[in-house]
Order: sequence, then structure tokens, then C-alpha cells
Amino acid sequence: MYIRILILFTLCFNSSFSQKEIFFPFKTENNWITIHNDKKIIHPQVYDYVNYYDKFGYAFFIANKKYGIIDSTGNEILNPIYDHIEHIFQDIYLLDSANYRIIKSIKKKISYTINWFKTYDENWIVFGNKENVFLFNFQLIKPITIDKNSFVESFENYLILKENNITLVFNPDGELFDENIFDYIIFDDCLLIKGLNKNGSSSKTVDRVNFFIT
Repeated sequence: MYIRILILFTLCFNSSFSQKEIFFPFKTENNWITIHNDKKIIHPQVYDYVNYYDKFGYAFFIANKKYGIIDSTGNEILNPIYDHIEHIFQDIYLLDSANYRIIKSIKKKISYTINWFKTYDENWIVFGNKENVFLFNFQLIKPITIDKNSFVESFENYLILKENNITLVFNPDGELFDENIFDYIIFDDCLLIKGLNKNGSSSKTVDRVNFFIT
């Protein structure tokens, strides 16, 4: 059975993937097994399920109806103590238990207890607890605290934050776009941004997003 699955796996991924990290978890009669490039990881028999790995080599697993996270070598980096784990995007996971919810960046090893969260495109997440609301991007070292009454929206992985009567625009890398502060924004088939900034009037095109500052 294992040989048949391994042959199928080899045929499905051609040579264009040869330089990439490939993880392929599957179930045999006795164990979950992960094929990692040319290596085989045999997971403990208590594992009921192994999820597909993210691009950083992390995956959640289920053992005795509890969730944990393993790395690319099969080592448990989060013990199976959670009622549910959900992969949000990048290396960010939602950890659920009976008493709390946690947003955790596995790679950065930072975590926050939360009450709620919302994602924007594939780059941004806004989450809150009883005290604060945070804006987070995978490229940021730590989340940005924002006003609880802020309005957030996104376009092509650019994030628009409106708070205290000003509008800030962040690029997909988590950086302020030219450190400009805009008065207002109009959406069309591209992102049209209007308003004066401290440097005066200008216009720019970044990737597929057009910025016009008048």
C-alpha cells in the first residue's frame, strides 16, 4: 500500500517541484506518514490526522481528539492540548480551547489571547481582546495597536486603516505607503487614493494598484 502511494506521489509532482519543500501526509493502516522530499516521517500511532503543511513546514495534527502542531521533522512544537486548531495564513494559527482563544505566529513565537478576529486578503488579520484591537501582517515583528473604532478594508493585499479622521495605507509588506496620511479614498477598478500629504501633490503606480494624490 505504501509503495503504491509513493509511486502515485512521485508521478503527481514533476521535476519543476524538485527544488521546493514538498510535504505529503497520508494515512496507512497503522500510522500517518509524511513524505518530505525524499524522506519519510512516520508519525506516532496515536495520531488520528495530520494536516497539510504550510510553506514554513508546520502542520497541525489530531491525537486522542486533541490538536497540536508539528514541524517539518515531525517534532511536536505545540502539544496536543487544544480543542481545535485552524491555519489562518502564512505561519499564523488560531488555537481554541474551552477557556480561551489564541492567535499565534509559530515562526515568530508570539501569541495573543483574543475574543475575535477577521482576515483581509491573504496578508492581514485584525484581532481584538477585552483591552485592545490589533492589526497584524506576517512581515511585521509584532502587531500594531489600533483604535477600537477604526475602520479597516483591503484591496489587492494593501490595507486601508481609517481612524481618528485620518486614513493610512499599508503595503503588502506591512509598511506605510510612503508614510503618507490621506484624507479619503475612492474605490474603482483600481485603488484611487485622494488627499494631500505632507510632501504635496503627486501620483504613483505600485504594482497593479494606482495611487493618485491630488
